[in-house]
Amino acid sequence: MSINKNTLIGAGVVIVFIMIAVIIFKSGLTEKRVVVNAPVLTDARDGKTYRTVIIANKRWMAENLNYAADYSFCYDNDDEICDKYGRLYDWNAAMDACPAGWVLPGRDDWNALFWAADGANFLAGRKLKSRKGWDNKGNGRDNFGFSALPGGYSWVHNAFAGIGTSGGWWSSAHSGALNMNAWGWNMYSDRTSLSENLYNNNRGLSVRCVEE
Repeated sequence: MSINKNTLIGAGVVIVFIMIAVIIFKSGLTEKRVVVNAPVLTDARDGKTYRTVIIANKRWMAENLNYAADYSFCYDNDDEICDKYGRLYDWNAAMDACPAGWVLPGRDDWNALFWAADGANFLAGRKLKSRKGWDNKGNGRDNFGFSALPGGYSWVHNAFAGIGTSGGWWSSAHSGALNMNAWGWNMYSDRTSLSENLYNNNRGLSVRCVEE
């Protein structure tokens, strides 16, 4: 039985393509984690502790803030949910909620995080989301130890949605002469990106603080 030379070449090309596909698939599963842990933060106001990490030369809280400030809420008014996901804050409360020496991150801080986590390729969400806790197979790779969780949101006080599928975090940047709106950053279980959106100040979002 003879085998045509063109058949052998074609089979070889197929094998090469399969090998390349396997390499790409495996590399996607084993993205390098570059976690730079920093000292644990203790909030002197209530004794709660938070992991912190260094990303793009900035020290970030690696957990959502859970300080019981005025105009902050637990999702569904359930304290156990706050223990896992932190509290939801309206923007004015968020501006004053961080511990001494820490502040609500500005747009420059969020943009630096976005670029450090490969935001240009729409992968910042995947690289910043936690490895578990996201519904619909939406878990991330947590490459930097940021461990973003889907704490949901409130759009009016005591009206909640999105836990398990979406996470939103305030920035300090406002918009409009009357300061009625402010910028927040979002991740979703069905997306790999990190995106910026404009919200009414009364919306309830999570808070991550950065060191001054």
